Amino acid sequence: FGKHNIEAMVGFQQEEYNYTNVGAQSVYLLSDAVPALSTAVGEQLVSDEIGHWAIRSYFGRLNYRFAEKYLLEVNFRADGSSRFDEDNRWGYFPSASAGWIISEENFFPKTNVINTLKLRGSYGSLGNQNVDNYLYIPTLPVQQTNFWLFGGNRAWTVGAPNLSSVNLTWETVSTLDLGIDAAMFDDRLNVMFGVYESVTSNLVGPGRPLPAVLGAPVPKRNEGEINTRGWELELSWRNSIGSDFNYQIKGQLSDYQSKVVNYTNPTRLIDRP
Repeated sequence: FGKHNIEAMVGFQQEEYNYTNVGAQSVYLLSDAVPALSTAVGEQLVSDEIGHWAIRSYFGRLNYRFAEKYLLEVNFRADGSSRFDEDNRWGYFPSASAGWIISEENFFPKTNVINTLKLRGSYGSLGNQNVDNYLYIPTLPVQQTNFWLFGGNRAWTVGAPNLSSVNLTWETVSTLDLGIDAAMFDDRLNVMFGVYESVTSNLVGPGRPLPAVLGAPVPKRNEGEINTRGWELELSWRNSIGSDFNYQIKGQLSDYQSKVVNYTNPTRLIDRP
């Protein structure tokens, strides 16, 4: 309406992933020509796995443009994951971006040298739920011993339950981005340059080491942080020769550095998970 343009979107998404698998193996194969369990001797092992995870999301977006030169976009999403306990299942991630098309202003000279010039900036966060399933549920490990025999068979034992990661929740990636875009020479040359800083907080780590007499794995915790700073440059040239041949050349250059700001690793071993 008038010089104002508003667009809105709301959405809902739900995914459920179920997986099952069965595996069997035997050690000593009698003939390579017939690779089968029935042609192998020795101990045979059978294993299986079953599990699932699910995610539910609500999201929305609001766009506003005034006079085609002032731009604003606001986003918000709420994500819930079955990989965390009920009290920490939901994460909330807002973001916003703004732009100013300077070339649309009356004071900007109208020439074919710079056709479009835009300043832009954004800040927002997203979540990451890529951790193992069921970390917040104590599980009892079942295994067969190598020591006690009953009727010619080894005994089975049940170990102590793991310490559940009850406070585990979403990792959050927050990014600040500033940039400038320009189109020149009748839109044949396009330039894009941006700088950004990204902070990954609540990084899932192995938790602080505990004495071995604990007898159970240490629960994972949200306690790490990674900081990344970088820049990117893109140049492209497009033109036509005659009426039948169009071409475009594009080049990109970028650089970034990441620094682990916080991570539990008192032994300073690089193979710590």
